[in-house]
Amino acid sequence: LETELSRVYGVTTVKQGALVRLVEYLVTRPNDELFESVFFLNYRVFTSSLKVFGMLRTLFHATAAQAGKLGLVLPQLQSRVLDLIGGWVSDFYYDDFVSTPAMARALDQFVASEAPAAGLSEEASMLRELRDSLSYEQHAEFLWPEKMPDPVYPDLASGNQLSVYSCKDVEIARQLTVIESGMFHAIRKPELVDTPWMSEETSLSARNVIELISFFNRLYLWVTLEVIKPFTKAERARAYDKMVGIMGELYKMRNYNATMAIVGALNSAPILRLAHTRKLVSSKARKLLRKVEAAMSTERNYGKYRAVLNATHQAVVPYLWLTLHDLVLAKDGNAQHLRGASKSVLSMARHLMTSKIIDDGVLRFQQYEFNYEPIPAIQALFTTTKLLDEDAMYEVSLKREPRGADAKDVP
Repeated sequence: LETELSRVYGVTTVKQGALVRLVEYLVTRPNDELFESVFFLNYRVFTSSLKVFGMLRTLFHATAAQAGKLGLVLPQLQSRVLDLIGGWVSDFYYDDFVSTPAMARALDQFVASEAPAAGLSEEASMLRELRDSLSYEQHAEFLWPEKMPDPVYPDLASGNQLSVYSCKDVEIARQLTVIESGMFHAIRKPELVDTPWMSEETSLSARNVIELISFFNRLYLWVTLEVIKPFTKAERARAYDKMVGIMGELYKMRNYNATMAIVGALNSAPILRLAHTRKLVSSKARKLLRKVEAAMSTERNYGKYRAVLNATHQAVVPYLWLTLHDLVLAKDGNAQHLRGASKSVLSMARHLMTSKIIDDGVLRFQQYEFNYEPIPAIQALFTTTKLLDEDAMYEVSLKREPRGADAKDVP
């Protein structure tokens, strides 16, 4: 079956086709940049890197007659294959070449002998220089804000101990953002394809995604513990106010992931049941919490949040759960093969949708970076604290405010 085209996201690209036809399309349609990016991001779902590289090498070594059947002269075909391999190396060197020795050897052979033998020595030399210069970390390019804000160091005068209360809300939010932004920027594109974070068998291939998920969960538990652990309801209300203040700063600096962790914690069962504590929460904190909850509301599929995110062209830590949820829906709602078609015919709908979700929710924000000075001592407040699980914290909550207790019976 030949490739079938359709109009997607304003351009005409491939809707479906057998693998060999998809690779031929890559070579013969250099102007379809959307399909090229979609293919190299998603091909791992339906084939292997060695097979794709082998198919490109086969086309590179085609005869003049075989090139003619594709509508190209042989030098055009060879040049296009070299361009595709160069783009592949540029975008996925760490994921597909460094991590797979057989791919590294195949690339070495292609650069050292096959391309020069075809009269493309200069192009092969450029590809070799690209390969030699690349590492995943070096390849990332960030757009930084013009100036780093002055850090706000904790007030330790008069023997005050370092705690969340000796630190300004804005600086705690900055330090949370330094940590989460680092994790977010470490996420590689293939980690988001085909939901590897959901399976123990494939979770190692999504370790940066899982690290950010784990930190989100840790922050949720930390906030919950900070609110419930004080002995008196007045102290707990003070802690509640503090967490709302930090949440507000996180939202202002566009760390939506940590924002949602705190919103979730403040609405957790161990905190929600503390009715006498919540009566003492300041009106300012109540108003701010309602404002942020409205902005991050689930209504219309997080419509307000998505609108803000779509209009943002600055450093952001997006709400990762929502992106992962969208990716799961794209996978579950789109079959790998069209119903009634041959198993060799691949449907590209899922992969087009996956690519757009990753571009919109992750990649376009990885080019921007926050410019905050790390303060390890403050970061340690929420990275080294020993936490309890939710069941244990619910038991603590019951001790703080027993069921049916009157206000006068609660310290």
